[in-house]
Amino acid sequence: MAVSSVHAPTGDRVVVATGLVAVGYWLAHCYVDAVSGRFRDSGHSLWDRTRAALRLNVGVLLGAVPGIVVYLVAYAFGLDVEDAALVAVWFTVLLLGVVGFLAAYRAGARGTRLVGETLLAAAFAGVVIGVKYLLH
Repeated sequence: MAVSSVHAPTGDRVVVATGLVAVGYWLAHCYVDAVSGRFRDSGHSLWDRTRAALRLNVGVLLGAVPGIVVYLVAYAFGLDVEDAALVAVWFTVLLLGVVGFLAAYRAGARGTRLVGETLLAAAFAGVVIGVKYLLH
């Protein structure tokens, strides 16, 4: 979304491009999962592993949904394409930080370790913002 919004003429192109990138990442993730798993599990065919990978990795697709929804809401409220994408990307930073915090807390991290793991989780999305500014 950060990249496709830089010079997109319309908001719907950003949504389509982001959706297609998410599908591409999902398929790549499924491919790696299915093929690399074949080395560990010779008892199941590549077809079996591919079907399982397509089903088990749907989370990769679902991970794109919150950002797209936030983008659409921001765009519907009158923000231009780039600003709506920036709101969606910052939302993703916040979301990844919250999820990172919850995962670390549930795993028993406290104090500075909890803060560090939360910041690291949010930093993954922060890199995307950095790329957006580099492209602009």
